[in-house]
Amino acid sequence: MEALTTPQAPAPSLSERVLELPSDPAVVGATVGDILSALREGDVADSTADALVHESTRLALNWMGAGDRESLNGLLDALRTALSGAGLGPVLLSGLSTDARFAVKVLELGRVIGVYLRSNNAARDVGALSGARRKRWRAVMAWACRRRGPFTASDVREAGFYPGRLASANEALEALARHEMLARAENDDGVTYAPTLEGRAATRAVVGSDDTAGWADLTQARSALEAERRALEARQEALKHENEALEHQKRAVREWEAAVVEGRERLEADRRELESERMGRFAGAM
Repeated sequence: MEALTTPQAPAPSLSERVLELPSDPAVVGATVGDILSALREGDVADSTADALVHESTRLALNWMGAGDRESLNGLLDALRTALSGAGLGPVLLSGLSTDARFAVKVLELGRVIGVYLRSNNAARDVGALSGARRKRWRAVMAWACRRRGPFTASDVREAGFYPGRLASANEALEALARHEMLARAENDDGVTYAPTLEGRAATRAVVGSDDTAGWADLTQARSALEAERRALEARQEALKHENEALEHQKRAVREWEAAVVEGRERLEADRRELESERMGRFAGAM
């Protein structure tokens, strides 16, 4: 009896591979090589090749925005290998006139810019959080992404980012909202903010490259310590009121004790006076 064999799933087509292109430089390079071969054989549509160029450019922009030099170097090596394997290289444009070669390069620059503007890629969003001057913004975003639910400028200030400077907290949040890192909403409680999907992606890409995560942890720890301090102050105030109440009770007890002593003294004086009168009547009767 022949053993049953599990049917093998068909290999994905080139168009399917482009649609599911992973964020892996080696896979991008291998797909470029396969597309080149398929184009020469007439086995793939131009639209699939164009989609691959678009997706690989988008991934490269993401790595640029995140400062991922390792992935960029890997992609560059993979692309050179794919072109070399197809017998192509920089000499491809040598047959064109000088102005035509220049035009091709300008068109390629325009295509990259177009991908940047049209794509939902992290490079555009990462730029809003990049640079030394945006370090506090990155810390605010890291803190915001760890929260549950919307927050206000007062929450940011109380977390320790802009202590005593509510106006600065408002300005930072409004700027992050303009960069579409935060979603801004107005309601009966005032203005609230929440991280957008783009803001979360940009924060994940940037925060790991500096000490922002540690800063966010410190600010949260500071916020917790501030809450403990406020709780201790409230407890101290309650103890103060309890001590005042106890002092009041002590004074009342002392006053009562003094009144008791005074009453005993009056009773003793009345007793002596009565005893003296009784002795006087007794002596007169003798």
